[in-house]
Amino acid sequence: MKKVRIAAPAMRFVRHEKAYLRRVSRHAAVQFAQQLKQMTRTLTEFPGAGARTLAPGDVRCFVSPPYLFEYEIHPDEVVILLIYHGRQERLLQIDEDGDLSDS
Repeated sequence: MKKVRIAAPAMRFVRHEKAYLRRVSRHAAVQFAQQLKQMTRTLTEFPGAGARTLAPGDVRCFVSPPYLFEYEIHPDEVVILLIYHGRQERLLQIDEDGDLSDS
């Protein structure tokens, strides 16, 4: 079992999505929170569950509709790098030198 950590860009999305969903539908906000908890449980037990991406390192993408979770597997932890809604554009870009950065 690995520890799961949520990186700053993913945490920003979580805060924004929770605030938006609370305004629109309390039920949807609760569902999102439950989905996030389930996703962390899944990655704790099955870190290799997602499909590999083209990003350098062991970066994977797990689809839990309507959200996509991009994460990286490290020896001692799994880091959720980015979370986004399937209808949104991907916000994380890979620099020319291979570093991940916000765009």
